[in-house]
Amino acid sequence: MLEKVTGKDWKTFFDEWVYGQGYPEIEGALHPHERAIAVDVVVKGTAETDFHVPLEVTWKEGSTTKKLRIPLAPGSNRLEIPCSAKPEAVSVSGLERVLGRHSVAVD
Repeated sequence: MLEKVTGKDWKTFFDEWVYGQGYPEIEGALHPHERAIAVDVVVKGTAETDFHVPLEVTWKEGSTTKKLRIPLAPGSNRLEIPCSAKPEAVSVSGLERVLGRHSVAVD
């Protein structure tokens, strides 16, 4: 019923968060550069289950505030967010809504 109403596949969510074991540990850092933000984050499960979790990144490009929600997969996640100007005031938000341990720093 949930999938029919939302039009989304919820199998991964239920396999991890309802039927899975443990919780995710998210560790890493964001590295702002001249015209990009490098994301280097590792997601591990504390038991048998691997978790997919979202990471919300907020920053300013000049006077414009930007926000991007990045779906993180289990294991190492390395990517770069292109920016049209030097990113300022880079921050991570929303991790308090994800059950688990988190340590994501911004350089």
